[in-house]
Formats: sequence, structure tokens, C-alpha cells
Amino acid sequence: MEKQIIPKTEQSRLSLRTLMQDTECKGLIERIYFDAFNFGRIDNFSLQHEENKTLINMITNMHTLEGKGITADHLSIHAYDQCNWKTDPHLKQRLPLFFGCLKNYQQGALQKKEILPRDHYYDISVLPESAFQKAYPNYYTLAYSIVALFKASNLKDLLIFLYSKKRMSFHHHYPESTEIDLKNTFYPEVNFLLDIEIAVLDNNLDRLYNLLQLTEKAKDCYINEKKLGLAIADLELNAADTLRNEDVSYQKNRAMLFCSLVQKYNEAKGIKKTPTPAHYSHYFFINVFNIALPDSFDATLVDKNSVAFDEFKDLITDIIELKHQSKEAIQRKVHFLYFQGK
Repeated sequence: MEKQIIPKTEQSRLSLRTLMQDTECKGLIERIYFDAFNFGRIDNFSLQHEENKTLINMITNMHTLEGKGITADHLSIHAYDQCNWKTDPHLKQRLPLFFGCLKNYQQGALQKKEILPRDHYYDISVLPESAFQKAYPNYYTLAYSIVALFKASNLKDLLIFLYSKKRMSFHHHYPESTEIDLKNTFYPEVNFLLDIEIAVLDNNLDRLYNLLQLTEKAKDCYINEKKLGLAIADLELNAADTLRNEDVSYQKNRAMLFCSLVQKYNEAKGIKKTPTPAHYSHYFFINVFNIALPDSFDATLVDKNSVAFDEFKDLITDIIELKHQSKEAIQRKVHFLYFQGK
């Protein structure tokens, strides 16, 4: 009889189910979950907070749990399975990620042979913060990761991405249209992206993503980014075709520089995949919170060597810088990039 192969995403859940059938293990798991929940209710946690004692005790208890075969992944999955998205407060939804932070600490501390702080973990007058960071770098990172995590909200998609039974696969959402309407679609979308407030740019990354896909379609038709920019220069437009009836030449120039930024992005990323806005967001929060991935997780989904996370971030930075540039500076750049020597 052929042996059944259990997917990695199910192995941790099955072993957790087995552990929960053991009365002692079930009690240990539920106890540390309860401790984590109460710890998460602390206001203004910091390195100087006396509740570092509680955090250190939890880390110590997790070492005990490992002797019973209970891992941080088991605790994250257990916490995830307790979530009710409609009724639970944000705190309960942060707990799976909290155990992911503890796992990251455990891995780093083991690698560096870092001991837990005992005498100086909340009295800054005894040991300055810079000295504390040098002595306990992984614990220092853990404390500030927890501060950031407990202030965060809207983490449901990230939790599903990391801990759901049905993990998300990496795929592109191409714009539905198979043709590029330069005047009525591409050009207005570029200028909308360049015109919105920087504060809401992160909420419009789907527009940027779709524009990147449109430029890829143009390249399939042997129209590279520079030719796309020159095509924008040749568009017949009037003030009514611009946002807020602004200077046509100025908005054309901005759109042309956007095409040059896309070219820079594509050259930098090479054969890497462009991350969807959701995947970029997940990657960002995983790194901000210093969350260790579950052992069952497909790490290639957040591998910066195969997905252009860093390059996408650089493109966003370049777009923000473009939004700050004067009309004169933009005009000079357009001339240099597109018309110098003509």
C-alpha cells in the first residue's frame, strides 16, 4: 500500500491535535496562551516596563514546552485557531504573530548563544539602553517588535497568509484588458498615482502594480519603457484631459519620468517576480515585526532573491521623490533622458 504523503501545511496541525489529546500538554499550551493574552493587554510595554519579567518567564516556559514536543509553531497555530474574525478584539488576532516573534527570538538567541537578561531588563539607570542592546541584541529586537505588533491593526490577511490551512499561492492579477489605451487608461492612471497624497500611496499600490503589468504588455508588443514615454510625449491632449486642468506639459513630463522609473525598476529586478500589493505588505510586516516563518510555510513566497520586494520598495521611494520635484527639474530630466542629442 502506497504511503500517504501529508502536506507540510497539515503536519503541524496534526501534531498539535495529538498534543491537545494529552491532558498535560493541553494544559501547558492553554496556560501559555492565557499568559500571552494577559501580557498583550499591558499598556505601553517597553524595555523599562516591569512586565519584562512576565515576558522572560514565558520564554523560559517555552523552553520547557519544547521538552514536551510543543513548538512555537504549535502555539501560533493554536492561537490562530482561537480567532473569531467578527467578534475578537485585535489583541487576540495578534497572538499568533506574537509567538512568531518569540520563535524568531529563540532562533537568534540560540545562534548567538545569547542568555536571557536577568538583572537589568527594566532598570535603565543600572544599564543604559545602548549597553543593553549590545549585551542582549535579540531580546532588544524582540521587545521593540512586540511594541510595534501590539500597536498594529488589520492583520487578518497576514494571519491567513502565514497560518491558514489553505495557504495563498503566488500569482499575478493582470489587468483584464488585453490592449493598452495610452490616452484614456495608462496616462490618466499614471497621473492619478502621481497626484495622490503620499500618505495614501500605500493604499493605491494596486494601481502601481497594474501599471507595471501594462508596461509588460507593451513590451510584448515591442514597445519598451522609453518608447512608451515618447508615445506619451506625442499624445494630443488639452487641459480637460489632465487632473484639475493643470499644465499639460507638466503632467506629460511626469508621466514620461514615471516610465523611466519603471525601466529602472525592471532592469534592477531582472528575472525576479513583481510582488502583488498584498504580498509586498505581508513581506513588509513580517520584517517589521521580526516574525519567524512557520516551518510548514513556503519560504519562497517571501524570498527577496526570487521576488522583487526590495526593488519594488525602491520604486515607491523613487515615485515619492518624483512627486516632490519642481516642474523645472522634471523638464530638465525629461530633456536629458529622452531628447538629449536630438
